[in-house]
Amino acid sequence: MVGIFASPLVFLVTPLAKALRLTPTALLVAISTISVAVILIQLSVSISGNQRKMETLVRENALLRESLGISMKEKNSGESK
Repeated sequence: MVGIFASPLVFLVTPLAKALRLTPTALLVAISTISVAVILIQLSVSISGNQRKMETLVRENALLRESLGISMKEKNSGESK
């Protein structure tokens, strides 16, 4: 499928490939590799941000429980009744 969708790009990439002294296929592979690397970096940054938000929520939850005087033992015993 990728080859079918990339085949029209060969005609657009050929002049640039000749200027860089590469084959059009090699240039398309390089472009796709760079694209995948950029996507992976973006996902890594997003996951790091989500982890920071999760850590903040856990800390805020712990502080809230402490300020309300709720312990896990009290919470578990209250649910069993």
